Amino acid sequence: MKNRLLVALLVLLTSACIEKESDLFAPPKFDSVDCEVLTRSSVLLRCTLSEGRADICGFMYGEGDQMDKRVECELSGNSFEAVIKDIAQDKDYSWCAFTSAGGAEIQSAIGTFNIPIDFGYPPVDEVWYTAVSGGAMDSVFSSPCANVALVINTFYDGHGALRFNGPVTNFKEGVFWFNDQIVTLTLPSSLVATSYSCFREMPNLVKIDFAPGFKVLEDSSVHHNEQLKEVILPDTVVAINKDALSHCYALEHIDLPPNLEYLGVSAFLFCTSLKEIVLPASLKWIGIDAFRYDEALTSITCLAPTPPSGEVGMFHDTAECPIYVPAESVEAYRTAPYWSEYAHRIRAIGE
Repeated sequence: MKNRLLVALLVLLTSACIEKESDLFAPPKFDSVDCEVLTRSSVLLRCTLSEGRADICGFMYGEGDQMDKRVECELSGNSFEAVIKDIAQDKDYSWCAFTSAGGAEIQSAIGTFNIPIDFGYPPVDEVWYTAVSGGAMDSVFSSPCANVALVINTFYDGHGALRFNGPVTNFKEGVFWFNDQIVTLTLPSSLVATSYSCFREMPNLVKIDFAPGFKVLEDSSVHHNEQLKEVILPDTVVAINKDALSHCYALEHIDLPPNLEYLGVSAFLFCTSLKEIVLPASLKWIGIDAFRYDEALTSITCLAPTPPSGEVGMFHDTAECPIYVPAESVEAYRTAPYWSEYAHRIRAIGE
């Protein structure tokens, strides 16, 4: 009898240990997995687990259905996440979460993500300020500036937005040329003109905002910004000089200021996404190839009652779109030097 009781007790203890060990090594379940697009080149992968043991956890991902990249994460409570950078735009990616316990690995259902080309602006991760005075930024300003506050927004992928608050009147030539960190630029009302190539070829620049008081876009100042989609110009602008906004391939729309008088040579050359343009009544001069190769243009409207002085090629290769002018000025435009090259395209506004 005593032996039978001992055997039964051993069986119960063994069963409890096996059950406990089974619970200990039971893999967790995936309560939720999701993906958030952060910027034009990064995503945030997240996973929340149920009860269970996870020795190793992380994500697998890759282009198409090839999940050939693997990143391990630290478990915080019952969840883990990872920011994945250097993601190509407009490509399909597959991904899943994984956990490993006791040598056995399990995976979540496979998901997909795609960052569209027209994603827009990324969310802010951090905002910080720095005060600049005297010659502390001689490498940026061409003359000393006092008490300038720089507001810097840092995004998840390391890119950022820069805003100047203070008496900034000018920049050195080429100061931000090739800067690949800045996504948006907001400039102060104290700035009257840009400098040569100061905001040129910034591969991630999406938006630039000039405050009231600004007057002149100098030569090549915003030239060849392939991602630039938004340029805000105040009514005070009077001149857009040579190559100032040329080769801005993503720019679809721009409001030209009502006081604009001068458009320089190749000012909007190769702005191949620009859909329409309205030239203000104040305009007096259009330079050579000002809008050449703007092949997406569906219309050009010039509000000036007197044809502005033109130059050769100003509207060449613009898909033969109509050029609208005031009805009383149609004949003047059709016979004006250089405008006459486009006589067959010139029509009255409202036609």
